[in-house]
Formats: sequence, C-alpha cells, structure tokens
Amino acid sequence: MRGFLAKRNNLILLLCFLGMVMGYLVTAQSSMFLAIFAIGLFLIAYLTKLITITHLFCLIPLVSIFHIPLASVGGLNITALDTLIFLFYIFVILLIFMKKDVVLPVSLKQILLCNFIFIVPGFFSAFYFAGLSKAITGTILVGKKWAMYAIFLPAILFISDSGWKMVQKALLATVLIVSGVTMYSFIFPSADSAGGRASSLFFNPNVFAVLMVMLFNVSLGLLVLYRRNQLVRILIYICLLICLYGVIQSGSRTASIATVGILLFWLFQAKEISFKFKATAIGLLVTIALLGNLLLDTTSLFQRWTDVLDGRDSVTSVTFRIDAVQVAYYMFLDSPLFGYGFTNFTDLSQYYVAKYALLLNQKIETTDNQYMDTLLETGIVGIGCFFFMLAVITRHLWKQWNRSIFAKVTFANLILFLFAGPSMPSFYSPFTSAFFWYVFAVSFIELEKSGVI
Repeated sequence: MRGFLAKRNNLILLLCFLGMVMGYLVTAQSSMFLAIFAIGLFLIAYLTKLITITHLFCLIPLVSIFHIPLASVGGLNITALDTLIFLFYIFVILLIFMKKDVVLPVSLKQILLCNFIFIVPGFFSAFYFAGLSKAITGTILVGKKWAMYAIFLPAILFISDSGWKMVQKALLATVLIVSGVTMYSFIFPSADSAGGRASSLFFNPNVFAVLMVMLFNVSLGLLVLYRRNQLVRILIYICLLICLYGVIQSGSRTASIATVGILLFWLFQAKEISFKFKATAIGLLVTIALLGNLLLDTTSLFQRWTDVLDGRDSVTSVTFRIDAVQVAYYMFLDSPLFGYGFTNFTDLSQYYVAKYALLLNQKIETTDNQYMDTLLETGIVGIGCFFFMLAVITRHLWKQWNRSIFAKVTFANLILFLFAGPSMPSFYSPFTSAFFWYVFAVSFIELEKSGVI
C-alpha cells in the first residue's frame, strides 16, 4: 500500500475516488455543509496545483452524473459541476492566451461555434418579450442544460500524455460506482419513486433510463479498451447487465426501444467486438427480458407497454405529451421565427393552455418534447442552428468512425438523444448532457494520443 501511494498519480487517483464517494454521500444526504466542505477541499488542492487539469477532467464524470447541489443564487441552482465548469473556462482561456502555439482542430472550432450560435435567437426573443434580465437568466439556464459543457472539448488539448490512461480509469470508476449505486437503489428502493418506476438518485425515471443506456454504450467502449484484462471485463459484463436491468426497472418505453436499436448498432457496427460476445449479448438481452417479464410487478416496463397497446394509457403520460404539444403548436404559430426565449414561454403559455388544452391547467414548463421546446425557445432560426450543430458533430464522428472507439460511443449517444427527443428534453438534462460532452471530448483525446489530430 505504501508503495502504491508513493506514486503521485496513484495518490491523485485515490483522492479522486474518495472525492467521488464524497459526491455520492453529498447527493444522498443533500447536506450543504458536506457539499461546501468537499468543494472547498478540492479548490485548495486545485489552487495549490496538487490537482492539474488532467485530474480535474477525471473528476467530471461522477460530478456531472450526480449533479451535487451547492446553493441557489437569484433563482439559479449552483452545483458542484458549475464550480468545476467555471474553473475549466478560466483555466482553458488562460492556457490558450499563454500558449500561443496551441491550435484548435478545425472540426473542434466548428462544433464550438455552432454550439453557441443556436443560443443567440433565444436570447434576443427573451429580451423582446421579457427584458434583459430574463434574457440573461434564461441563456445561463440553457447553458447549464447543454451549451456550457462544450468547454470539455478545448480542455482536452492540455491533458498530459499519461492522462489518457487516467481518463479511461475515471470512466471505468464512473461506470462501476453508478452501477453499484443503482443496484443499491434496487435493493433498497425509495418510497417516493415515480409510480413504482425506478429512478435511483436521478429524480426522473426517463432521465435515469437514458443515463443507463449511455453507461451501457460507455461500458461497451471500455470492454474494447480493456479486452486483455479479464477481471475488468467481468466487472464490465456485470455493469452491462445492471444497465439493461435499469432500463427495464425504469419503465421507460422510449429507452427500451433505443436500447434494442443501440445494441444492434453495437453488435453489427463495432468490428472490435467478437462474434462470441455478440452472441452472448443477444442471449443475455433475451434472458433479462424474459426474467423481467416474469418477476417485475405491474408497474414494470412490460406492463406500461401493455397499457399503451390496450389503450389504458389515455389519461397518463402519452395524453399529457399530446396535449402539451398541441398547446406548443399554437404558441409557435404566434412567434415562429425566434420563439419566446429560454424558459420564457412558460409565463406566456397560460393563455394558450386555457384555450387549447384538454387536460392541462394554468401553464406548461416543458412539452416533454425536445424539438417543440427548442421551437418555442428559439423558433425556426434557433432549431435550424441546433440541427446544423448536430449535423457538424455527426460529420466529425463519421469521419473518425474507424479511428476512435469513443467516436462510436458518442455517435450511439447522439442517436439515443435524437430518438428520445419526442418524449423528453433529451439534450437538456444536466445529468446526461454533461456526460455526452465529456465522452465526446474523450474521443478527441483518443484521436490526439493516437496521432490522428
């Protein structure tokens, strides 16, 4: 043990792991004191250069997934992730100005530019309808939901050569810890679960399900990277099973379809995965589905599908989404080009809900539809910029398809987000969007360390 701790990188990894455990405790107990204490220790370590940007980058996965709350300022929730993101921006901007020989890859510049352009229409429409203060607040909120996490991309240029191995270990630790937390939540379920549907520590069953699919994708990527380590492979197989079981327990119909589609994508597109593993994975999927159908109660995924097929879901989530989209459609017709601004359409929706909704009352905060929400926030101009950004990301991933395993992971995550979009704001969940950008940045690290960029 003493010899292990004598190596600085191993000591840092141990500190990172302890920080992840602290993050879990903070999330579970919702203690402001613990949160401030943990972040204070981290800031001291960072400012004294005990932790470099590489170690900072390795802390991001768990912090982003657990979304540790710190405080509320002016109606905005400040989290541990926000603190680290703030440090990232300062660190990256200083390094870019100090190291003038640093050149961002063209594809990275394009993605960063497109990512922030789609925010502009929403800012100006919010300014028009509600003034400067609401425009600034709304823009910060959408940044916290999606855009600000793109800072992970330029940060990867300053990751050390040994950092690539640390990033792999950080992702593996993330998958293992979240899988362990998920199993704990299954064994000791909380009393406030949504209609009996599992959500673990992630508040919403649908967000939890999407996160499980994302972790499933990352696990398959790690399986390729650690294909010569038998113990790690066994642990990853267990995590894959937990992820699939998590999707079933969540009761998310969208995620269940996405899981099948993404599994098929991996089985037939990833040449790094052997035929033996492909056959094993298909067998496990069928086995889990059959066991789940036999063992889970009436709130299970299978029962929810039966309700839809039998028409018994007419007063629940499906009808709500149809009603919300109908209200959003009439709102969109009155401000089609630039929308109403980020979060601003909620205050303006009351009239439309009263006139066009069947089940809703008062106002809507979201349509539970990524594309309708984006239309209401930014209009045709904004959603056009949004899809152009996704097209640029897809083009980059396609070009690097055979050079990076995490380019494939990111592509699978992107397909998941696009598919889940009609039934939830899939790009806007802080749990999943930060993790998406993180894995995307990992694909750039993989390309850089292999000499591609």
